[in-house]
Amino acid sequence: MALPQEKPASDAHQVVFQDFLNDAVARKVGPGFQCTIFNESSILFNGVAGFSTLPSPAAHTSGVPWKTSTVAWLASCTKLCVSLIALHIITHNPSNTGFMFADLDDADKLAEVLPELRPGSGYLTSKILEGFGDVQVDGKREMKLKDTEGRVTLRHLLTHTAGMSYTWANSLLRELIVPSDGSVPNKAFPRMAGDIFDFDLPLVGEPGLTWSYGHASDWLGLFAVRSTNKNLRQLFHQIISQPLSIPPSEADFFFSSKSPATHASMYVRSRSSPTGFQEVPFALWTPENGGDPPPGKAYYAGGGLYGSSEAYATILQAVIRRDTRILSREVWAETIRDDLQDREIPVRIPRPAWVSQVPSVSRSVMEFAESTAVDGGASVNLLQCCLATAPTKSGRPAGSFGWAGLANTYYFVDPVNNIGAILTAQLLPFFDERVVETRDTLEALVYQTLNIP
Repeated sequence: MALPQEKPASDAHQVVFQDFLNDAVARKVGPGFQCTIFNESSILFNGVAGFSTLPSPAAHTSGVPWKTSTVAWLASCTKLCVSLIALHIITHNPSNTGFMFADLDDADKLAEVLPELRPGSGYLTSKILEGFGDVQVDGKREMKLKDTEGRVTLRHLLTHTAGMSYTWANSLLRELIVPSDGSVPNKAFPRMAGDIFDFDLPLVGEPGLTWSYGHASDWLGLFAVRSTNKNLRQLFHQIISQPLSIPPSEADFFFSSKSPATHASMYVRSRSSPTGFQEVPFALWTPENGGDPPPGKAYYAGGGLYGSSEAYATILQAVIRRDTRILSREVWAETIRDDLQDREIPVRIPRPAWVSQVPSVSRSVMEFAESTAVDGGASVNLLQCCLATAPTKSGRPAGSFGWAGLANTYYFVDPVNNIGAILTAQLLPFFDERVVETRDTLEALVYQTLNIP
């Protein structure tokens, strides 16, 4: 993919960043990494280090080194794209539902598209789970559900304030699928099989009053699909990848074939392995032909995107320059600002952000980025990103924001200084302590090396 290179970092800077990646691999922070550093129009550094598939006696005896074109699972980096898709639909008017940007806070308008969220719909996601009672005749514990006082809006879905959570990030939802008393689960464990049923979960807090990390993006994906009668992959191509000239071979929801030559393998740490890592099987459901999912299925709107760090950096460049092919200037201004600041009832990202209920999926996360502010210094914008409201300890200023993917991929965007970076790994579980430390070091190195005040 030909990307603009009119302002590359100096050769000395290139060496600094490449040495940083090489050192991370040498210290076994991860099997290998991609890293792309960029401003609004230029790729300042695009480097790799280590292996995307490690050498093994049974297969790939020489291993497969990371390449800048290697495709990785970007997981929750998808969320920013789904936010852009939803916002584009309601501002550029391809919606067949009449939903507009002015309807962000209109719960009734949202329920016309997502009737599952309407009170009395019969879906779990219309109720709040408070706890559990006795075991019933069917062997399941009674779910103590209550009606919400408020209603879910599109703004709530865009900011993780709808009261939704993942089963691995909330103790009540974990109990829903793995009862501690051995009773029959109320819900099956999500199998990453594309089932819409998997994200019909009860809320864990009042809509609009709590921040919790969960399936909001999956409902956003359904909103986009129902508003346009197009599947999520088509919308990604139409709204994001085609205008930005990103080939489907470098970022997409579906690939007809995957091999170690083109796609990175997934790893966990292993003390018994001489490399320090063990490959683990990983597969994410997509329709066989990459077209419309069958009834009851959906592309993973919360984490279905695959791509190289360079391809994803192209999307983040569009965010920095507020590309009007995606959103208008006025909507961009609303999209990247602190969305919690002016709410009538204050909402804050809790600390910890979540306590892991499934350590093999994610570590507990105290805060996404350490802040210099004693109050946590974090909010959220309409891109579902964690927004710094005070400088981070890694050197990012207030107004910068970022998020991550479950396989320890991290990015940040700093529209104040026109800079950003993405660090891609394929290592589980999420928020690996050593990778997070490396991310923070990279952020500091970007500002120091490029002399950004």
